[in-house]
Order: sequence, then structure tokens, then C-alpha cells
Amino acid sequence: MIKLKIIINKLLIVNSKLILSEIFFFFRFYPNSLVEFKLDRLITLYLYRQIETKNFNRLEFENTCIRIDNFINKIKNKKKLWAKIYYIMSSYYAYKCDFNNWIECNNKIIELSNQENVKIGVIELGYFSKTIGSSYTIDAFIKSMKLHFTKIQKIEFYLKDRNEFVNPKMLEYWEKYIDLKIGKKNFKFYKKNLSKNNIWHDVFIPCDLNVKKKYAHSSGVYIQKKWDEKNLKPLFSINDHDKKKSHALLSKIGIKENDWYVTLHVRESKYKGEESYRDSNINNFQEAINYITSMGGWVIRMGDKSMSSIKIKDEKFFDYANSDFKSDLLDVFFCATAKFMIGTSSGLSALSYIFGVPLALTNLLPTATVYLSKRDMFIPRILKSKKNDKLLKFSEIFSPPINIAMIDGSYRNLLELDFVENTSDEIFNLIKEMFENISNNKKNLINDELQERFHKNLENIEPLIGFPGMRFQCNVSSYFLKKYINLL
Repeated sequence: MIKLKIIINKLLIVNSKLILSEIFFFFRFYPNSLVEFKLDRLITLYLYRQIETKNFNRLEFENTCIRIDNFINKIKNKKKLWAKIYYIMSSYYAYKCDFNNWIECNNKIIELSNQENVKIGVIELGYFSKTIGSSYTIDAFIKSMKLHFTKIQKIEFYLKDRNEFVNPKMLEYWEKYIDLKIGKKNFKFYKKNLSKNNIWHDVFIPCDLNVKKKYAHSSGVYIQKKWDEKNLKPLFSINDHDKKKSHALLSKIGIKENDWYVTLHVRESKYKGEESYRDSNINNFQEAINYITSMGGWVIRMGDKSMSSIKIKDEKFFDYANSDFKSDLLDVFFCATAKFMIGTSSGLSALSYIFGVPLALTNLLPTATVYLSKRDMFIPRILKSKKNDKLLKFSEIFSPPINIAMIDGSYRNLLELDFVENTSDEIFNLIKEMFENISNNKKNLINDELQERFHKNLENIEPLIGFPGMRFQCNVSSYFLKKYINLL
């Protein structure tokens, strides 16, 4: 009954906004909130659905783009655009893979935010509170502050209730660096303060350079590079209280205090919905799992109870995602204390990243989101042309507009590309190389010549958007590069 009331209230609000916007626009009044509402609705209700449909109609798509462009131009002719409307516009250009206009929106957002005159920044509620992947950009922003790359001295985050946060336990760790404003009394100041002091951490992280193309992920890579050059430690580590409590729980699983483990998170469709460009088959990881357990380590399968089952009888494989031990505390603890994490293009890897845990990521797309540091490795998901059935070169996969495609339909319908999921042998060899690289033995399976050839191959396409000449800080699996040497 309560859920039904919430749905009815939301419908009433939407319908009232629709009526209000039509009335105001008829009389040629364009309040910011109603302009934002209408543009967002055109993008999410019409354009997004048309791009994502399996029965894609290019003419309908183009007509919708004309409709959106006409609305944007009408608003431009009536008033000066503001940061929030550019933010909504950026999603439009990203969905349709319009790289130049997308970058222009990012640049305008930062220009209009006037961060040069802001001392106390505010984190927007939705993205940070609902997605664990946003940990990466918030971590980078705090590091930017500590490196004195911004005049912002403090950041605030407003929340009605702690339990509304994606992981309330992690919120305790953020409290060391963020001024948390919890409760309804504090929350009433949120919108006013956000409108003036939004830090736009998912758009760009302040740097000590004049970056002409603003993009959060690549600016975060630059920040981490500067952080590493100063030999600074990660901002986060597990406190003694949580360590003690977690070890008590692990002992019940059979994991001893001196045992080592690797976490495994393979994104699937049931948690947030199907995204074929990011979803992966857990069965392709069996060989890698067996390798880790054969080396004496545990494999902790992360996720939630919607994850598909995997038939592995090894006692050192623990399907934590489907266990009764699943908790906010152990989610954080496992991610923060693993020897390394095996992951895919999903947000949970960001949690391990900010605790300084090395990452071995598979099936990585979109390639513009490669945020990895010098301690990490990855293999991208290969793309194949629908037109001629040929595999794309690495220089194409890492170039605009392909590198910013963020939904299935952008790849399949607009760019006419299919996905080639990483195979069992590719994943196994990535994990083997990662293990050998971070272990104390002298065996190192990384081929420096192949790494150099890969990075050279991308030199002219600016794989880290906004940072010409800067390379990825991480390595790609040498086995993978050798297997696809014809794509270099």
C-alpha cells in the first residue's frame, strides 16, 4: 500500500510538471526547473528507449534528435544556459556518441560552476548515494584537494538518513574526509547549497594543468599519477574495530587470519538490469578461480543474491554473494583487504581501488573509463563490426566516438558493433600475470616490448581524454596483446 502511494504521488508530480511546462512554454516563459524536466524527459523517455530497442528505426531516432535539438536551440535563443542544463545535454550527446558536443558540455559545466570562488563544495545526492562506482571520482576529488589543485577546502554531503546510502558502513569511512550533513533538518539546505557549490566530481577533477577537454575519469588518472609520484598512501584503510569484527566472521567461514584471498566480481544483469556491453559470464572465470586456489589463495565471489550459481567444489572458493554472511561490513572488508580484485566493468572495483587494492579487470568497456593505476592490469572487451564481421583495431576501440559509448544501443544500433566477450584463456592468463607481477617471486610474465607497442599504438588518439601524450598508467595482459597482435 505504501509503495502504491509513492507511485501515485510520483505520477501526480510528473503530470503536474507536464501541464505546468506546457502552460509556461505556451506563454514563452522558461523556468529552469521546467526546462530541465522537459529536456530530461525527451532524452530518457524517447531517445534512450529508441536507441536501446531491438527493433531500431534510424529515421525515428533522427527525428527525435531533431526534436531535441530544436528544443535546445529554442532555449538558447531565450536565455543563457546554466550548468545543470549542460549536464542533462551531455547525456544526450553521450547516448548518440557525439563526442565534440559532449566535451563542450563538460567544459561548459565546469566553466559555469565557478569553482575558483568556491571554498565549500557540495556532492550531488543521487550518483554518490546510489552507486558504489562513484567512490572513484570522490576519492580523486579529495586527493585533488590535498594536492592543492583546487581552492575548495571542504566538501559536504547531505543525506536524510544514513541507510539511504549505498553502503552505510562505507559512509563511516567517508566521514573522515567529508562533512556529512545527516537528517531532515540539515537536508533542507541541500538544494540551495548544491545549486551554488556543486563539485561536479563525475564531470572533472581539478588539476594543476589547463585541461582543454574536461572528463572525470582521465583527470582522476592524472591525480592518481601525481599522488603516486609523491609516494602517498591510499586515503582509506580498515580500522582495527572493523578488522577484529570481520576476522571473527571469517573464522566461521574457515578463512584464517593469515590466509590470503582474491575477490571476484562479475557483473550480471539481474541487479541493475541488462547491459550486454558490461555483463559477463561467470563460467568463463572458472580456470582463473582454479589457478588462485591452486596457488593457496581463497576466491571470494562478490555481489548479491541475484547472482547466478557457479559449480565449483573447491573448499577455497566461497560464494559470499549468495551466503548468509553477506553484509555491508564484509562488502567493504573483502574489497579493502584482498590480495587483488578480479573484476569487470562494474562499480565495485572502485571500492577496492580507493583502499589501494590492485585490480585485474576483464571485459572493460567503455574504454574512456579506464581509470586504473600503475598497480593494476586489464583486458578490454573486443568489438566487431556488424557491417563486415571484422574485429576493430585497438586504435579504433580506444578512439572517439566508440570510447564514450555507454549503453548497448549506442554500440549495436548507432555504431553497428557487436561485443566479443573475453574468453576463459584470456581471463586465466590475465590473472596469472597479475599474480606473478604482485607476488614476491622473480617471475614476471609482463612483456615490456608488447606493452610499449600497445601504448605507442594509442599515442595519437589521446586515450586519456584531455591529456594528450599521457599514457594509461596500467598494463594490459601480454598474453592478450600477443593473441590480438593483428589489432595493434
